[in-house]
Amino acid sequence: MTFEIKTSNGLVLETRKYRIMQQESVNPELKAHLKATNCFEEGYIDLNLIGDLDYEGRETLAIGSFIVSRAASNENYVWNRIMSFSLQSQSPTRFLWRDYTIEQGV
Repeated sequence: MTFEIKTSNGLVLETRKYRIMQQESVNPELKAHLKATNCFEEGYIDLNLIGDLDYEGRETLAIGSFIVSRAASNENYVWNRIMSFSLQSQSPTRFLWRDYTIEQGV
């Protein structure tokens, strides 16, 4: 996931890219998605994990260890690990990380 920014003079910039992947798990399926909220005024991006709901409106519990990585244009889009977390039969919805490393033009 990325954010694209277009300035008033037509310059188009793209933020860092993020992904989540399974590191090791008993149950290899994580029913959730990443939500990135960009705060331009303060210069950060908040990453949250949002669990998918079942037909009864409840989150599916998750088990396993996961890593979050990102890639940026100034690093030739090489994926770098930024954090890891584990879930033990828990709801996956949670705040993951606040990224303060937003740079103009990256």
